[in-house]
Amino acid sequence: MSSTISQTASLLKGLMSNLMSADNDVRTHAENSLKTEWVATQPQTLLSSLAFLVHQDTEPQARAFAAVLLRRIAFQNAPNAEYKEDERSVWSIVGPAVQQAVMGELLGALKDETDRSARHKLCDTISEVNNEVGDDEWAELLPALYACAQNGDALLRESAYRIFASCAYLLTGQSVEAITSAFIGAFQDSDAAVRLAALKAAVA
Repeated sequence: MSSTISQTASLLKGLMSNLMSADNDVRTHAENSLKTEWVATQPQTLLSSLAFLVHQDTEPQARAFAAVLLRRIAFQNAPNAEYKEDERSVWSIVGPAVQQAVMGELLGALKDETDRSARHKLCDTISEVNNEVGDDEWAELLPALYACAQNGDALLRESAYRIFASCAYLLTGQSVEAITSAFIGAFQDSDAAVRLAALKAAVA
């Protein structure tokens, strides 16, 4: 990401802190600022900055919250639609370059995230993005999931099956041998969270 996105992400992180404030007035002001100063006027910068924070921030809580905000904002109706029938999601209006940048950061986070709670929220966001764009538009996701499923880190293995559970169609068209191999190994995994995630994916 450019230095501009890094600087903007730093500003956005301050706003995120206020969004989590216990003070109702501070939180309400931050919510209004998010809508009027970010979503309505610079959605491209907003989504890019949130994706940057998901992958690059040093604090697990900030990475987790950025993933939640990214998911919520990207797929809400875009502001300023002239007619109701013209309503589109924020994701649909930011353009392919931003979408690709966001997906790239999410894949980077999928490989690098070490905090379990942040990783779970990341998986939810990746699943929702893929459900929106389709696996044809995110061809890099399936190979990344197979790599995670074979990784020595149980958190990565669990993540693969969490996403498969939400996006079962990703396995459509894959060879029976490949699917069987991946799931048999997961059912016998030494980590209980991986076994549970694989079971949920198998019945999805």
